[in-house]
Amino acid sequence: SVGGSHKPSSASKPERDDESKLEASTMSDCKIEGTLLREYHGRDKKIRISSEILKIADRAFYGNDYIESVIVGFSVKQIGDDAFSECYNLGLVSMPEGLEKIGDYTFAYSDRLSICGIPSTVKEIGRNAYEQTGIREVVIPKGVSVINEETFRYCKSLKKATVSEGVCTICTS
Repeated sequence: SVGGSHKPSSASKPERDDESKLEASTMSDCKIEGTLLREYHGRDKKIRISSEILKIADRAFYGNDYIESVIVGFSVKQIGDDAFSECYNLGLVSMPEGLEKIGDYTFAYSDRLSICGIPSTVKEIGRNAYEQTGIREVVIPKGVSVINEETFRYCKSLKKATVSEGVCTICTS
């Protein structure tokens, strides 16, 4: 894997406020296979995922403590299981219209995550996708046909949830 799996101590964490793009040709900290973003082990705070990416793999950003915000490219159709799970400093995720699936545990335990709108094109939200995040309010758009079990489990900050007409299945455990 490019960038390795070693996590440096926070003392060696560089300060970077510039916006970074994940581009296959320039980022040595990510592994891209065709249109799949397989792994990212960089230290950037702000991530903008290239429009050349169609899918973010399972666990692609798992446990990355450096990331604070992510803008997902407009071509991404699917975000895999655990893709941003345990990214403890992640506070903002912007997902594009065109996204169709949010996987299981995608943002779980990213407890600073408070802003994360769900695009109207999403058809399925995986189980425990937002478990133990800091989400305060959520609107489930009418395009969503399945909300899997425990999607918002342990979201203690969640004060308002609106489920639009057309949501067909809300799974319970």
